[in-house]
Amino acid sequence: PKGTRRRPSTATKHAIQERDTNPDNNRKKGDDRMQRKKTNRTLLGKKGISPIIATVLIIGFTVSLSALIMSWGKSFVTEKTQKESANAEAGMRCLNVEFTVDKACIAAGTHAVTLTLRNTKNEKIDGFRLRSQDLPEVIEDKTLFDSFASNIITQTLSRDLDTLDVIPLVKVGTEMTPCSIQTKTVRLTTVGTAPC
Repeated sequence: PKGTRRRPSTATKHAIQERDTNPDNNRKKGDDRMQRKKTNRTLLGKKGISPIIATVLIIGFTVSLSALIMSWGKSFVTEKTQKESANAEAGMRCLNVEFTVDKACIAAGTHAVTLTLRNTKNEKIDGFRLRSQDLPEVIEDKTLFDSFASNIITQTLSRDLDTLDVIPLVKVGTEMTPCSIQTKTVRLTTVGTAPC
């Protein structure tokens, strides 16, 4: 029935009585208790990091890490912004660049190319890049063309060519940026001696 307590059997009573009266068992209990007390005293005697010091260390580590990440992020964003700003400025300048090729010839044997170029807009051109699919190198001529100015470029190539791509360059900061959208492909007239 509910609420009644079961009585221990006679064998269980004898085992409990023997355990309590046997001096060896009591000694073992006492030894175990003493061992636990020594262990607790040893642990209490050793000092760990107090919660306040642990909190200060965690906060210090977090602040240092945050400062490092913010410093890196600031330099990254600044660099990216400057690069994008320079690209935008170069793009705007390239839209305002226009030129014509009045003459284009190459001297047979010496591979000297002579180009007569004219800037037809108000935007100055800071130079030209000359290239061809048949030419292993890219040649840059940094002759300045002011607005509405005409000038002659003479460059020696590594071989004779039939056509040449002429790409205007604009200077943004210290970088020369090619205006690829304004590229003109010119047919070269072969002449006996340079210039044409």
